Amino acid sequence: MTMYSRKDWNARAPRARYRLEPDQVEGVALHWPATTTKYQTPAGVMAALRAWQNYHMDTHGWSDIAYQVAIDQAGNWYQLRGLRHRSGANGNDDVNLRYGAILLVVAEGEQPTGALMSRTRERIARFRHIFPQARAIVGHQDVRPEPTSCPGPMVEALIQRGAFEPRRK
Repeated sequence: MTMYSRKDWNARAPRARYRLEPDQVEGVALHWPATTTKYQTPAGVMAALRAWQNYHMDTHGWSDIAYQVAIDQAGNWYQLRGLRHRSGANGNDDVNLRYGAILLVVAEGEQPTGALMSRTRERIARFRHIFPQARAIVGHQDVRPEPTSCPGPMVEALIQRGAFEPRRK
């Protein structure tokens, strides 16, 4: 399980960055790309991240790729906006101020692996270290103002079972 920086995946420079305020952050929202493509290698994930960043910046006019971090099925994680920077993924400014955004790189019908689950719990624990009041773990559909199927039925079921809750040591 490897950490990939923005430089590693050849990210474009963000147009702007907005810091999250610790006293406003309530939790983290989990997302998925809602694709049928199964990304099997870091190179494939990195290519997808570049495409998603281009779409977010060039089509939507956002400052950067929408998420703070991405995690693939092998448990690799990719720095996107960074945990301390406000997401653009949750639906509107209010929700983006209150929730972080982690992209789980899983395809439709693909069960999240143990490696993805473990790394996600680790990243959520790190997010809570930075934002101690961020206790909620929700699916994007639970906070988005308009309906969405994100993060997909398998991830949503895992959220409901508490499977992403960091384990105490």
